[in-house]
Amino acid sequence: MPIYIGTSLQKDIRIGTTPIQRVYVGTALVYSRSAVPNPPAAPRATSIGFYTILWTWTAPADNGSPIIDYDLEVRENNGAGVSKNVGNVRQFRDRTSNPGQLYGARVRAANADGESAWSAWSANARQPVPNTPGVATFESRSTDLIVWKLPAAPAAVRGEIIGYSYQTSTGVNGIVGIGPRLQLFRSRFTQRYRIRLRTRERHNGETGSSDYGAWSEWVNP
Repeated sequence: MPIYIGTSLQKDIRIGTTPIQRVYVGTALVYSRSAVPNPPAAPRATSIGFYTILWTWTAPADNGSPIIDYDLEVRENNGAGVSKNVGNVRQFRDRTSNPGQLYGARVRAANADGESAWSAWSANARQPVPNTPGVATFESRSTDLIVWKLPAAPAAVRGEIIGYSYQTSTGVNGIVGIGPRLQLFRSRFTQRYRIRLRTRERHNGETGSSDYGAWSEWVNP
């Protein structure tokens, strides 16, 4: 309970548990109150997906007033952090991260008396990036189709390779499974073109994409 400056301080004199007299012992000269929480320990990245990181932390000492919420600050590649209030929880899945980047986080607690200092920064966590695929090779041409042979799928980084995204030099783009072939309608092309691929990998409900691989040879439509 807060004690304000000028409050008369008294003390009961007791026999056993029975008060027999209340005596004056002085006047409060300082304001006494509950304190802000201690700083939490640095958060930890306990689950890392292609586009999300689950940050987890423990509650610090509240110093007499219950903790009511937390702020989490996340930074990319050791740059400036972005903070957000995440409520009275001790874990939060941040969905603003990108494959291949480094992320760190820190946290602070708040109670009715104010905010703690920030925790130390966490260890950096790197978002995974699927492995880059090989090169598609021209295989055959029919009246309607151009057939490309797809490369063997690269090793998965975290989960399961589910196929490729393809990009052509003329702007015809799409998605294809693991293969072994990609068939494109000749009518979609009016000039020579080439193609490149990037791997699509699924892990914990998230699908990540690799960097694009090398361009194929040029092919006439």
